[in-house]
Amino acid sequence: MAYYSRNMPDTATYWAPVGNDGFGGTGYDAPVTMPCRWQGTNELFRDAMGNEVTSSAVVYLPRGVSNGGALMLGESAATTPPSEAREIRRVNRTHNLNGTIQLVKVML
Repeated sequence: MAYYSRNMPDTATYWAPVGNDGFGGTGYDAPVTMPCRWQGTNELFRDAMGNEVTSSAVVYLPRGVSNGGALMLGESAATTPPSEAREIRRVNRTHNLNGTIQLVKVML
């Protein structure tokens, strides 16, 4: 993990999207727990469709995630995201100058 992960005091559970679940919804991969910095702040951004929306939280992660996945504050072993989980609507990746470290900023 990157050196900045020491500034990630929270824990999040991530469910990666893996396609259709057969009922018109999204199917999800097994949950993955990781450290994070969860900020319950509102930030204006553009989603994948170009619509201007406001986030319900901003989360900093030590690894990449995908739009359409689900993220929840805390640990969970549920095979599908529980109601507390939120959809990932935008993922921003920033690299250091030599490209060796990546910081991921997620809008929910």
